[in-house]
Amino acid sequence: PLFSERQKEAGAKDSNHSEQLPKASKMLELSGEAMKNEVDWHTWKVSNGVKKLLEQMTNETTACFEKDIEDLMKTDTNVKKLALLQDSKKPVSVMLHQVLSTAANTPSSSPKMDLYAKALTSLLVLPKYENEILTVVDQVLNETQRDFRNNSNDSQCCRNLCTFIGKLFLCTKRSESPRHCNAVEPMVLCYLQKWVDPSKMKKQGFFYSTCFSTLCQIVGPTIDKANRKTLDTMCFRKVKELVLHTRDLPKSVRADFFDVYCERCVWTGSNMPSKGISEEEERDIDRQKQQRRQNLNKQATTTTSPSSHAPRERWGSSSAPAKSVQNVQPLSSSSSAL
Repeated sequence: PLFSERQKEAGAKDSNHSEQLPKASKMLELSGEAMKNEVDWHTWKVSNGVKKLLEQMTNETTACFEKDIEDLMKTDTNVKKLALLQDSKKPVSVMLHQVLSTAANTPSSSPKMDLYAKALTSLLVLPKYENEILTVVDQVLNETQRDFRNNSNDSQCCRNLCTFIGKLFLCTKRSESPRHCNAVEPMVLCYLQKWVDPSKMKKQGFFYSTCFSTLCQIVGPTIDKANRKTLDTMCFRKVKELVLHTRDLPKSVRADFFDVYCERCVWTGSNMPSKGISEEEERDIDRQKQQRRQNLNKQATTTTSPSSHAPRERWGSSSAPAKSVQNVQPLSSSSSAL
């Protein structure tokens, strides 16, 4: 977890921390644990501010999200102190990370998912967000991959995140700003190509097939409509090879790839592929697909109530890092931190 075990409920002792907070000119002289505590605290405060905006978002307020975020960037003291302690990119990364983290913990069928995609699209017209989006998406995907377990809630978290990336792609395609496509489309194509790499299937097959099937079903028809050769060249030749000729591929991984391969034949009007697999293998794949659908349905019924197995929100946690007099003392001429 990002924060240490010394945590408290949101808002508790906030006033005490403000009283003990070192002046900005002294903050740069912090080192070691004191510096880490200070960065963690301001990171949480900025992230929590963005989380509140997302929780209050409606169809009517989505258009105001860009203005609300920019107001937060200009006026929030935690943003300024975080930029001072790290660099000017840090608050931007924290804000983007919170949007993506919130989306990953939102059911893919929720109307909120579309609102978050529209809200983030509005930010990408600004260069500072456009330049950071790929880095932050990589970071959140890597965190999701570390937590990923096949047929678990983290599998659903992965599907939610890829659904959000797909919806973000569609929003940018409908936008009139070329900046949107420049930021998101190359990122999406890069991931689709990465997730069919045969050399990574032994270790990352479950995660890659889940991500690819989820994202491709959303963005595939739009990409194919513009230029069908794009997906053929970048990924579907490898998908066909994985489905038909990679015998050591786990059956559930093959099932994911085979599903999206067949669905693409539907949306492009192509002939269905010759299966190239035995009847027994086909029955095993069908059983595996049915089992995974049942598991996902069970997960969907439990996402409305929190549980100990629910995906973790790293920067959007409801509890703050402990900031007490014992953790960060006010600086003085006799302070040992100096």
